[in-house]
Amino acid sequence: MGDGKEKASEKAKSPKLVVLCGYPCSGKSTIAEYLYRKYDFVVLNTDAIRYELGYVFNPFAEDLPEKERERFYEMEEVLLHTVNLRKHKLILDGKNVVIDSCAIYEKTRNDMLFSYLAKKYLIFLNVDKHILIDRNLQKGRKEAKEILVKLERYWQEPRPSENYTLITYPNNTREDLEILLKDLDSRIHLK
Repeated sequence: MGDGKEKASEKAKSPKLVVLCGYPCSGKSTIAEYLYRKYDFVVLNTDAIRYELGYVFNPFAEDLPEKERERFYEMEEVLLHTVNLRKHKLILDGKNVVIDSCAIYEKTRNDMLFSYLAKKYLIFLNVDKHILIDRNLQKGRKEAKEILVKLERYWQEPRPSENYTLITYPNNTREDLEILLKDLDSRIHLK
């Protein structure tokens, strides 16, 4: 029978699964890139996978005609299954995975965080609404304010769970980002 040290060692070797969530331009891709470059995480970016599947995210999907709306939600299910299949394969191969997604729904986040083998973290980037609008406008999203207002209607606030570690960070300034990255290194024990 193994002692506590063996169990601790096994847990330390467990792959890490990080799900990033937050509004568009909250800094998710910056964090994902950091984890990739510094710690060799595999990044699963939902926007890139949508592109592979031949469609784009539509925050105004509820306003679409019924058939288009149904097709969009069907494609979102395909997206979620694709992300999860890739995530599970990578974790089985012993890889650390970061999922870069707005993940506005609790169910979506829980599906993405499901894994028996990985140590799981949900990181919520909580950014001031005015800063989000400015960042989105800088990226050329002319409907930035309307998109954020629409997403707010559907947004489900991340909640703590015994199944994962929830970490909430502000990311309003360059200093916030520097503090976030330093804290992230120690909190998920990647040093």
